[in-house]
Amino acid sequence: MIKLNDKANILIKHFVEGQSIRKISRESEFSRNTIRKYIRDHDEKLQDLDKAKSR
Repeated sequence: MIKLNDKANILIKHFVEGQSIRKISRESEFSRNTIRKYIRDHDEKLQDLDKAKSR
């Protein structure tokens, strides 16, 4: 089961530290597809917030 902290750490490693999906996958217990999903979900939420602000 995924914990919020795990997801947050993945996003921090990718966006703040600039680590690649492959490197994050090697260092964690998550597959590259799972990490891609978290990143995609995060990007979609940011886009939704931008749309809501522009209304």
